[in-house]
Amino acid sequence: MAPARTRPLPPDCYDYQLDAHGCLIPGKETRYKLTEKGETAFRQWAKISLVAKPPMDQLDPKYRGNFEDRTCSLPTLYFGFVVTYDQVLDFAKARNLLPDPLGTNRIVSTALSIISSYLQYKCGVDEIHYNSVVSYERKYVLAIYTNYTIGYDQLVDEDEREVLDIIRNELGLGSQQAKWWWSRSQGLDQRIPPLQP
Repeated sequence: MAPARTRPLPPDCYDYQLDAHGCLIPGKETRYKLTEKGETAFRQWAKISLVAKPPMDQLDPKYRGNFEDRTCSLPTLYFGFVVTYDQVLDFAKARNLLPDPLGTNRIVSTALSIISSYLQYKCGVDEIHYNSVVSYERKYVLAIYTNYTIGYDQLVDEDEREVLDIIRNELGLGSQQAKWWWSRSQGLDQRIPPLQP
């Protein structure tokens, strides 16, 4: 019997609000609106995860994956900049990148996909990766590498700085430095006990 598929977050992080008809309510930063219990559970999970898995300035060699090795089970890390829900939507709307009309359920993933393609073109690179990351607030990473792709995608230092500067300037990120971020799905195991208030 195959093991049951587990969600990356503890169960309480999926405690959603229901409308008067018992239907899930579409959310802004999450697919559906969380209850206060769900929001608290998410923040507790993120706080514990950030202590255990903070972003890194340099990739630890033990996490360098091999894209062609299908048996490699390392977690995925992304090298790039983090952005918030509002930054993603503001950027996409300011450049008329979003299709109209677009429902709220998938707006962030659609915007990230379109922004990724836009930045690939602006930077002249093959791929800009995106994903949700382990962070106290719900944030997303726009990355030039993962720990699996760096082996064949890594740019020479001067080109890497230029690409990072283009992304930083396009997104209005000020002095934010690119870091290695853990995918939210690589957060701590669900069985970690919740923080005590």
